Amino acid sequence: MKINIVMPIALEFVYFGIRTLKRILDRVGAGESGTKCTTIQQYVNIYAGSLYLMQFKYSAIMTIVYITFMFGAGMPVLFPLASAAFFTLYLLETTSLHYIHQTPPAYDVELNDACLGKLQFAPLLLLSFGYWMTTNPQLQQSYKNFIPLQTKDSPFISDPDGSAYIRPSCSLPAGPGGAMLGFFYVYLIYLIMRGPIRFIEKSCDCKLNKADLSHIEVDEQIPPYQQCLDEDDRSWTVEEEKLLRSYGL
Repeated sequence: MKINIVMPIALEFVYFGIRTLKRILDRVGAGESGTKCTTIQQYVNIYAGSLYLMQFKYSAIMTIVYITFMFGAGMPVLFPLASAAFFTLYLLETTSLHYIHQTPPAYDVELNDACLGKLQFAPLLLLSFGYWMTTNPQLQQSYKNFIPLQTKDSPFISDPDGSAYIRPSCSLPAGPGGAMLGFFYVYLIYLIMRGPIRFIEKSCDCKLNKADLSHIEVDEQIPPYQQCLDEDDRSWTVEEEKLLRSYGL
């Protein structure tokens, strides 16, 4: 998990060095023009920054979340490490979008919804592995009096099918771990029943949690785009257009 904090910063320094080296090599011996590029596209490829690949950012977020939720109950230090990794990722991505990468394409909500749809299963790992780690006698032993698994009667595998430990009734006498098991079944039932309930709502054209929005008035008298801008945004747009035209774009 510590790698997820340090590696993005290290990679950003590496990419910064590569970009700077390419620009220096382009300017050395270029003469009065200041560049060796013969086409506008070559110049843009060197000085405009790299493309912003959003899909890799989502994969990094899901990796951190799933690892933290799977082992966090037994290693609580993962939660502050994950928070630090997310904070580092937030700072780097904000800086990259403003000063380094090209303007990303206008993504729709499909990629974001797909990521959220996969993250919704992470609490199941936290609750199930948390129950296992907090109630298993073998894992609660200290290193000084640790007893390794030797026979089939060892507490770690005393019940081969595991049914004695995953029944809902075990949530009552198991303390905090039992509460995690109870929440696990409640959340699992919610995930299973959510789809059929939505299908029923769609089939019968009804909604169980329907909200009345008839009293909200929508003002569609929106002025043109130019009139919606304030003076600062309008000046910025004009200067940006002048700069693009100076490069022949």
